[in-house]
Amino acid sequence: QQVGDVVHRLVRQEAQRLGLDLQELASGGLDDGDALAGHQAVVRLVVAERERDEVFAAWLTSLRIFLLLVAGLALLVGAVAYWMGRSIVAPLNRLIAATDGIARGELDVQLPGNSTGEIGRLTRVFNMMAGRLRRGSVEVESARRALEEKNRQLELLAVTDGLTGLYNRKKLDEILADQFARFRRHRRPFALLMLDLDNFKSINDSYGHVAGDEVLKVVAATL
Repeated sequence: QQVGDVVHRLVRQEAQRLGLDLQELASGGLDDGDALAGHQAVVRLVVAERERDEVFAAWLTSLRIFLLLVAGLALLVGAVAYWMGRSIVAPLNRLIAATDGIARGELDVQLPGNSTGEIGRLTRVFNMMAGRLRRGSVEVESARRALEEKNRQLELLAVTDGLTGLYNRKKLDEILADQFARFRRHRRPFALLMLDLDNFKSINDSYGHVAGDEVLKVVAATL
């Protein structure tokens, strides 16, 4: 009934557009030739009726195709995101972590340089920079140790005698001042021992100053 009403409404609208009288057509006043004679367009209305199950099946098919397209697009986006994560995000995160390590003084970092493109180039440049920093750090540490050793030797030379290796007058004055200060604070006694080599001048006169220096060295080693 609904299909018939729709068809009747469409026929009436088309007849009005063409200027036809439906009652005259229905009463037989005009035959087919007269009805079509003065009109340059002939409208043919075809109404197709389909079963509900067939229409619903076609709709389900379209829905499945749409869902498949959406799922395929989602998989494609996921694959692109996974590729970007492995080839861009992960190397950048490693590079950032290595940079933080170098800022903390951890110079023994070495990133894998098997990446390609700009990320791989950046990683290789970073490894070169880290290598130079390590070599520079080793050189600085070596120079620091050498400087400390030189300073220790200079400090030792400043307070010892170059011939015997015993403390010189300057160091003796510092030791005596410290001991007197301790005595004044704690009233703790201390002893001072003084030695003199008898007839040392005769050794220099008889055997020379070189022999006298050797005697001084032996006495200092004994002390």
